[in-house]
Amino acid sequence: MRRWIVLTVAALIASVPVTAVPAAAQAGSPDPVQAVKRQFRDEHGVQLAEVTRLLVNKESAVRIRNNARLQLSRSGPVAFDATWQMVAEPELEKLLKDGDGDGGVVSFDFFAPSSVTVVGGKMYVSSDLYRKMVPQDKEFVRTAAPADLKAVSSQTINVFEPAVLKTMLKGAKRTSAPGGFLYQGTTSHAELSKASPKTYAGAFGRESARQAAKKTISWRIWTNGDGLVQRMLSTETARLDKKLSMTFRTDTRYTDWGMPITVVAPPADKVVDEKDLKVEDLFDFSDPKEIVNTVRR
Repeated sequence: MRRWIVLTVAALIASVPVTAVPAAAQAGSPDPVQAVKRQFRDEHGVQLAEVTRLLVNKESAVRIRNNARLQLSRSGPVAFDATWQMVAEPELEKLLKDGDGDGGVVSFDFFAPSSVTVVGGKMYVSSDLYRKMVPQDKEFVRTAAPADLKAVSSQTINVFEPAVLKTMLKGAKRTSAPGGFLYQGTTSHAELSKASPKTYAGAFGRESARQAAKKTISWRIWTNGDGLVQRMLSTETARLDKKLSMTFRTDTRYTDWGMPITVVAPPADKVVDEKDLKVEDLFDFSDPKEIVNTVRR
């Protein structure tokens, strides 16, 4: 365990070699980019079921489960609703729940499900995170929506952005898989930034061009026979120092493409604006040094 875990949580498979030839070289191959674009219809969308694993030095620390509905339009994603829940390894879970017998080191339950709805330029969150601040007759906290809807998924790669998907598949390997095809490859932060400057402008911090070129994401995508994405599995590792690294492995399943979806905001009488809350009450660490010392062990 390491100190970064709590910081990451509070703010919240490796590729198998396959003999194949570049997808672009195979005549008559279905085009996943066009298959996804054909799904861009008003008030229709797709469901996502996702598990993200966070590992410290290859040792599992946290799992985050996400189930979501994404509403599409003719121009792409426009709204989503999702339910998130975290599952931690025993050491971290005990620390956050029990502390030293004083009721825990934080004032909310990390492991309670949270719901998020993004629609009409606003984000609505129902979470134990806000429990001490939200009035008893309110359930959702309203804030500004993220600049893009990539937040529906923990995947760094935005499969719903045609330019990004096209960049990924360039030079990728393709093989036959049950019911369709398997694509696999590696994509750098630099390539993603070039494909979609707007989406990734702030996503990679202050990476230099050299750093962005070196930081890569290994991925695999399964499609059906028409090229429509059914599953994406990605692995990304960041080395924090000589002895410490963290790895994110995200497995996303996409189902019910084309299903009717209309995401609506929660009832107005159940909503409170975040600006009206006392955000300083969000954290109630009994002893911050306890967290740091525990996760460093």
